[in-house]
This record gives sequence, structure tokens and C-alpha cells, in this order.
Amino acid sequence: MDKQFKLFTLIIGMMIVVAIPRIFATDNQADIDVMKYAEASCVTKEDNLIKLEKNGWVKYADVDFGKDGKERFAAKIYSDNELEASHIKVYIDSKESDEVTKVNTKVFEDQLYSYQVVSGDLTSSISGVHDVYIYSESEIKLQWIKFTDIIEF
Repeated sequence: MDKQFKLFTLIIGMMIVVAIPRIFATDNQADIDVMKYAEASCVTKEDNLIKLEKNGWVKYADVDFGKDGKERFAAKIYSDNELEASHIKVYIDSKESDEVTKVNTKVFEDQLYSYQVVSGDLTSSISGVHDVYIYSESEIKLQWIKFTDIIEF
């Protein structure tokens, strides 16, 4: 085999070995159990998810973002919101603080399933332990929420 090809495959192999722990490591994300909220308004529990009514919010206390911090937000939601743009807004430590991210919850026209994963970048990296507030402009159901420092597909 050509020396350049061998060198190329060696470099790619080393990159994969280095990347695998980062891709699958659980310390790269802060998972929130949606059922274990501390406070809420306009929220009901349904099986393994919660339903936020229009303008509903939920507080999760003492979420550990780790010392290295998290940079992205993701949530698996169910929404019937086809008519207008709507968002989930995320706040840290207070509902009155500046939002750290806002993600679109609009269902695409002719979408077969209304469950979808929505995600967005945080305005800055968040580290340490904080209270998290999730606010919804329209009715949605949340199945899971997490903060991560990697982009997931």
C-alpha cells in the first residue's frame, strides 16, 4: 500500500478512537427527569411526560451542568402547533432572567408524527449547579430534556 494512504488511515483511526468516548460519554450531558420538577404553573403529568399549557412553565431545581459546562439544549416534545411559530424558552436561576435559549416548536406541514427533538445553542456555556426554568408559548408535551456540550444527530 501507498505510504500516504497508510498514514491517512492511521490518522483517521486515531481520530475515531479519541472521538468515541466523547460521543458516548454520559458526563457530556445534563439530563433532566421531566417528572421531577420543583415548581410549575399550568402543567399536568401524563404517563412518562408532562403537558405544559399555553404560557406554562416548570422549574427544575439544582441541575448540575458540571465544571466544564454545557453549550446546547435539547428536548423531545409533542406538539400540534401547525398554525403559528411558537417556542420553548429556557431560563437559568430565575424566570425573570435573560433567556439562555429559545427553540422553535412548530410542527412542519404534512409531518407524519408530531413527536420531534428540538434543540438550540445556549447564549453562553453554563457550568455549576443551577435552577432551570422551561417556559412554553403554546401547549406542548415534554418527554425529555437535556443540556449537552456536543452536537448530537
